[in-house]
Amino acid sequence: VTVDQGHAGSIYVTGSTKSSDFPTANPWDSSLVGTDDAFVAKLSAKLDDLTYSTYLGGSSVDWGYGIAMDTDGAAYVVGTTQSNGFLPNPLYGFSAGPDDAFVIKLSSAGSPVYSTFLGGSAHDSGWGIAVDSEEAAYIVGETSSSNFPVTNPLQPANAGANDVFVTKLNPAGNGMTYSTYLGGNSYDNGFGIALDFAGNVYVTGRTYSPNFPVTNTLQSMIVGQDDAFVARLTPDGSALTYSTYLGGSDRDLPYRIAVDNACNAAITGFTLSEDYPISPNAVQPKPGGSYDAFVSKIGGDVDIWVDTAAISVTLQPGESITVPITIGNDGDETLCYSITKEEVSYPAQSATIEFPPTKVDPALEDALEEAPNGMADFLIYLTTQADLSAAYDIEDWSERGWYVYDTLRDT
Repeated sequence: VTVDQGHAGSIYVTGSTKSSDFPTANPWDSSLVGTDDAFVAKLSAKLDDLTYSTYLGGSSVDWGYGIAMDTDGAAYVVGTTQSNGFLPNPLYGFSAGPDDAFVIKLSSAGSPVYSTFLGGSAHDSGWGIAVDSEEAAYIVGETSSSNFPVTNPLQPANAGANDVFVTKLNPAGNGMTYSTYLGGNSYDNGFGIALDFAGNVYVTGRTYSPNFPVTNTLQSMIVGQDDAFVARLTPDGSALTYSTYLGGSDRDLPYRIAVDNACNAAITGFTLSEDYPISPNAVQPKPGGSYDAFVSKIGGDVDIWVDTAAISVTLQPGESITVPITIGNDGDETLCYSITKEEVSYPAQSATIEFPPTKVDPALEDALEEAPNGMADFLIYLTTQADLSAAYDIEDWSERGWYVYDTLRDT
C-alpha cells in the first residue's frame, strides 16, 4: 500500500486474488485469467470510491508484492509472475525460467504506461519498489538465475544459490540505468527498498550467507541461521556506503525499510531471536512470544550546523531577496537535507479567528473548505481587503504588529 501525500490523499493497493468477482472499476483488465491474478486499486482518501481497480495477470499465477507512486499520481507495481505474455509491450520479455519478476507503471487513471519482465532462466521474484523525483523506478528482489539481466553492476555474477538483485529503470522505462546482484555464497532475499533525498538507495532483506558483502558494519558477522541485512548503495549503484548484518542467534526476517530526512533507515520485520539487538531505551526490551515484530533504526552521528548572517529587510509586494547560507556536517555519517520555502511573518499578537469564518466572500467558501492551507488562504484574503499600506511608515515593530492585528480584526 502507498498513499498520495498531496491534497488528494488517494490510497493505492496491490496484492493477488483468486476471486472472479473481485471489485473492479475502470479496469485495464476486467476479468480473472489465471488461478491467481495480481490486482491494482486506487481508492479515494475516505475509502468511499474506486478511481480504478483492475486485474493484472495471465493464464498462470501472478502476485503483486510492492507499489509506489510518483508526484503525478502514477502507480508503479512490482511482483512475481508465472504467466507469459500478459504485460503490454514489455521492455524485456518473459524468460525461460519458472517465474519472473515484473514491473508495470500505470497512469493516474489506471492505464499502462510501460512494463517489463525481469528474470533469467531460473527463479526470479520482485518484492519492493521505490520511485525518485525524476520518476525512475528502483526494484529489489531475489534471483536464482545466473543470467539475470545486469547493467553497470556492482556485483556482476550470482555468488550463491539465490542472490538479491537491485535494478534501476530509467524514467521512460525503456532501459536500465543499472542492475546488479548482491549476495554471498548461500541464500539471500531482497524485500524492501527506499531512497533518500541525495539519491542513495537503501535495501533490506534476509541472508543465510556468512560472506554477504558488508562494509562499515554495525554487525560484521552472521549470528543466527539467517540474519537481516541492511545496505546502502551510492546513487549510481557502483558502491556500498555501508552494508551490515542485523540479527540474533535464531531467525530474523525484515520486510520493509523507510528513510528519514537525516538518512536514518528504519527497518521492520519479525524475529525469533531472544537476543535480537535492541537499544537501551527500547519500548519492549524482551520478546513477548515465539515470533515478535521488530523495528530498528540505523543512523550515524550527524551534527548539523547552519551559518547565515542575520538580516533585516523590508520587501514591497513583488520583491524578493536571495540570502547566502552555509550548511555543514561535523558528524561521521552522510548528511541528507532538503531546503524548502518557508512562510516568514512579522512577530505579532495571536488572535482567535472563527474557522470556517461565518462571513466570507462566497467565491472563497469552496476554496476554504478544500484547500489544505485554508486558514492561510483566509488570512491572505483578509490582507487583500484591508488597507495595510500605513504599516510601512511605522518603525516600531511592536506598534506595527498591533496596527496590522487591529486592521485585520476590524476587516
